[in-house]
Amino acid sequence: MSIKLTPASVSKLICMPYSDDPSAEAALKLASSCIYIGRTLHRSIPYFLDFSQLINPHVFAIGMTGSGKSYLIRSLALKLGIFMNVAVLIIDFTGEYAELSQFGNNAGEGDIEVVLEETHQGVIYVDLSEYGEAKKVESAKRILSAIIVRMRASRADSELKFFTVIDEAWKLLLGSGLVETLVREGRKYGYGVIIASQMLGDAGAGIASNIGTLFVFRVNDSSSLQKLSDNYALDEKKTSAIKDLNVGSCLVIQVFKREGMARFFIERVSGVEYLNRITIIVGGKMEVEVGEEKFNQIMAELGISGASLAELKGLMVGGTIRLPALLAWLILHGADRELVLYKFRRLGLSDDTLADNYANALVEVVSDGRNKRT
Repeated sequence: MSIKLTPASVSKLICMPYSDDPSAEAALKLASSCIYIGRTLHRSIPYFLDFSQLINPHVFAIGMTGSGKSYLIRSLALKLGIFMNVAVLIIDFTGEYAELSQFGNNAGEGDIEVVLEETHQGVIYVDLSEYGEAKKVESAKRILSAIIVRMRASRADSELKFFTVIDEAWKLLLGSGLVETLVREGRKYGYGVIIASQMLGDAGAGIASNIGTLFVFRVNDSSSLQKLSDNYALDEKKTSAIKDLNVGSCLVIQVFKREGMARFFIERVSGVEYLNRITIIVGGKMEVEVGEEKFNQIMAELGISGASLAELKGLMVGGTIRLPALLAWLILHGADRELVLYKFRRLGLSDDTLADNYANALVEVVSDGRNKRT
């Protein structure tokens, strides 16, 4: 007796490998409340962030400097403010999001109530980068208080109206209940919060337990990894993978209204390319991206412009340069060491990272000098 095998009959005998990618129905659902994030690592499914399916619209992104958080935040802010027609207020501590100001209103701290009253969609950009640390926190708290007043005065419904974006969120989260108030009360008013920080513990239990979507970029902090494992039932394979993610890759954890929880990896976050960007390779898998206009401004403040700036950009390959090579070039062209370190610290680089790369830059300078003499 012979048995005829067909593709249909054989497929029933094949045990498919387990994958916890979101269902095709959830991933491919296109609606006005969806934002394309990227393709899943397994099966390459296009994934859309659908706020209507989640317990709340709040987003928390964690990861090391240069892992891709800021790229995601810029993309979410633009897509929400321009494509989904909600109001998105960005509290910028470092000036990293200055390019977004061209897509909406620039708001000073003094006129924030007026801007909030008049703006119902698009980007509201608040630059606190020139303030001292204490003034930044004081100003940000005043802005958050104004947002809470506006929220509570609005009609209670879940239709998305307003998002608050806070990068380097730990500056506010430590000892402040304002962000937690927005997180706890925001859903019923259609107010969302997008926050970013380097470690999960920065948010505190009251916030972390009330987040609908968590984006986890490369993390090596053992405390954060343990909390991720405990709070979201991550197996050892996923936890280990987080430590070795490429730039732009991330684990997505989402809590749905009815479908429980999803945990899956995105191969690379898709963003909105609205300006030329300079990529500075810090080391390993770390990168820092900065808008070309912002980069030009930093270089001008270091005394590099015109022909010198053109010479520097000529060293770049596809807008990319290694940090030691950039620092070595600046040293050779007489840039002040303290000012250089201050400017690059403002890009989010730690003192240890800068010290290591500056030491490598000095080695390159000495080596280059020796080569020229010989």
